[in-house]
Amino acid sequence: MQLNRVRVIGVVPMGLIGVGLCSVSALAIDWVEPRNNDASDVPLIAQEVVGEGELNSINGSLTGQPLLGLDFRDMYAFNVVNPTNFSAQVVASVPVPVLYLFDADGRGVLASQINPAFESNLPGFGRRATDGTESAVLNPGRYFIAIAGFGNIPVDSAGNPIFAFGTRTEVSGPDGTGGANPIAGWLNDGDTGSYRIEFTGSGGIPSVGSLPTLALGALVASRRRRS
Repeated sequence: MQLNRVRVIGVVPMGLIGVGLCSVSALAIDWVEPRNNDASDVPLIAQEVVGEGELNSINGSLTGQPLLGLDFRDMYAFNVVNPTNFSAQVVASVPVPVLYLFDADGRGVLASQINPAFESNLPGFGRRATDGTESAVLNPGRYFIAIAGFGNIPVDSAGNPIFAFGTRTEVSGPDGTGGANPIAGWLNDGDTGSYRIEFTGSGGIPSVGSLPTLALGALVASRRRRS
């Protein structure tokens, strides 16, 4: 995980100092995985994409080196703001990547090996699975996005796979034998290298210092509705 910038167009919140450079503006967040702060690979210690703007991209790398364990997959926490408009697409990557989405409880939602609509045959998905499972991003809130090399499989606590691909071009729902359970770890290792994931309908996670401001805004909006 080598990249260490987060580009925020505007003022960088003080809470981000020491975490990594994050480019934040009212319009977009381009998150870059800090060089010495690996994104890890399970929800409990996933890296939070901190910021109050629209999430434009996540940029990082899989090094295969032992930082917080062997670095063969990365997981990030972010917010889905508009489920109807949600998408995540890998646009530059390790040789053969796979993209995974988990809900706030760590349960599988979507997975992709190849998005046939994308010219470079990289993984990506909109809000719904295409494999008949009907799995979908239905609600706004916290989710986890993970990227790994091909053959690197998320599993539950019993070692059962959460996803089972019928074809490489489907968007899979959690139809593996462990699909009803939250992710507990991974099987196998995969390719290494840098990646970029682009998003729509998504946002960062507000820093703790920004929460009072958000609460005040919600209160003002509530009072306006009453008047």
